[in-house]
Amino acid sequence: MNQAPDLTFLILFIHHLTLVRIYYNKGGFGVGRHNLNHFKKVIYICEIYKEQRFYYRQEFLLNGIRWGHPKPITEKTFVKRRKAGFPVIYRFIDQLPPHIVRQVQEINALIDLALDTKDKAWFKQLVKKRKKLIGQ
Repeated sequence: MNQAPDLTFLILFIHHLTLVRIYYNKGGFGVGRHNLNHFKKVIYICEIYKEQRFYYRQEFLLNGIRWGHPKPITEKTFVKRRKAGFPVIYRFIDQLPPHIVRQVQEINALIDLALDTKDKAWFKQLVKKRKKLIGQ
C-alpha cells in the first residue's frame, strides 16, 4: 500500500532547502570565508619579563588548538577585557618576546648606521629607544 507523503513534512523540507540555498548564496558555506566564531574562544595573555608587560589576544578553537598568532594589544584593552570577564592568562617569561628581539636587532643596525654617519642626535635617540624596549 502506497501512502501519500505527509504534507507538513514536505513543506518543512522545502523550507529547509530554501534557507540552505539562501545561506549558501550569501557565502555562508564558502571556503574563503572563516565563519568560525562559534568554534573559537579568545584568551587574553599578559607576559611579564622583568619589569615589562606585553599584552596579547590569542584565539583558540574549542578543542584547544591555537588559531593564528598572538596579536599584540594595549594594556587598556587587556584591562577592559579582564574586567568584562574574558579568560586571562599571566605568564612569567625569561626572554624577550620574538617581535621585541627583532625590533632590537633593527635598532642595532640603525645604531651602526648612525655611528657611520656620525649623527650624534640620531644615535642618542636610537640608544634611548633600545633601552626602553629591553627595559633598562
